[in-house]
Amino acid sequence: MPIKGILFDFDGTLANTTDLILAAFDHTFTRFLKRRVPREEIIKTFGLPLADAMAMYAPSPDMIADMRAVYRQFNLEHHDEMIAFTSQIAHVLACSYVLSPLAPYHAGYSAGSYRDVSRVARINADMWTELFIDNKEPLVREIDDLVSNLMKFKYCIVNEDANELCELMKKGNKIKEEIG
Repeated sequence: MPIKGILFDFDGTLANTTDLILAAFDHTFTRFLKRRVPREEIIKTFGLPLADAMAMYAPSPDMIADMRAVYRQFNLEHHDEMIAFTSQIAHVLACSYVLSPLAPYHAGYSAGSYRDVSRVARINADMWTELFIDNKEPLVREIDDLVSNLMKFKYCIVNEDANELCELMKKGNKIKEEIG
């Protein structure tokens, strides 16, 4: 019998959507429960059907459908921007990075940074072209943010502003430590 399709478990397998899921729950619970539910408690509901997870917190059963609708709307509104940030901008950055005329000569000069930044430049160009264009508005916003941040670094370097340059790096390090 020929294979007619392949089923993948997307969330948590092909993409890590944990932060988006948590944000959607937080938005929903804040609206309906007027309180925040601890992250660890929400994570315990992962794997349950959404209606069952909502039923665990709904003040009354007739609110479950409305809670699901708010959750889904939030997820829909924020999914594309999170994909632009967590995946697509990394591919844009990696491809841009290896387009440098110095890229062919990197061997022997890097202890791993080149490999780390350029890893996702190995890309299925046809597939990613379609994905980038389909998600162009959130992706262009991320590119604008990236360019803005790069320009801050450039300004500090050109103007030899060591204090501000150091502060930018400290800020980046702090954010990375906080969010993982």
